[in-house]
Amino acid sequence: QQHSYPRRRSSDLSIHDGHRGLLRQRFLKGGLDSFADHEALELLLYYTISSPFFLVIDDYHLLECPQTVDFLCALAGERIPNLHVLLLTREIRLLPEADLCQKGLACVITQEDLRFQPQEAAAYFALLGLTVPQEEVRRIVRLTGGWISGIYLMTRGDPGLLRENRGPSIHEL
Repeated sequence: QQHSYPRRRSSDLSIHDGHRGLLRQRFLKGGLDSFADHEALELLLYYTISSPFFLVIDDYHLLECPQTVDFLCALAGERIPNLHVLLLTREIRLLPEADLCQKGLACVITQEDLRFQPQEAAAYFALLGLTVPQEEVRRIVRLTGGWISGIYLMTRGDPGLLRENRGPSIHEL
């Protein structure tokens, strides 16, 4: 028995209701001019990124354009192989963070995740060949807020820097 399926016009295709092979065939037949802008972007991203590509957007918290957020969410939803978007931000606004994480489209790394704990700082000092008493390690972590850049600078400064009392916070270091 022969089935009669409704024929689709190429203008009916979208990035969401077909697979990329159809888009590829359209491209081979008609070039980029046969695509809407969003289809052309999706095709270019999908087929041209052959090795890991990282799009880094710093100061994301300064964005105020909801369309940019919509674009980033749509981009994540496409699951383009080798494309990784990193948003560096002080706060997450406008982005449906929980939804993206639940779908496996995002991973949130907080300041707390990046902050060294005393045992991590002690391991770092050991890698550098430094013997630092536990109490001093705790003080250094407190002074630097656990930030590796501050810990690193303390080890690279003058020889007595690890032992001197520099004040109660990283701002007085």
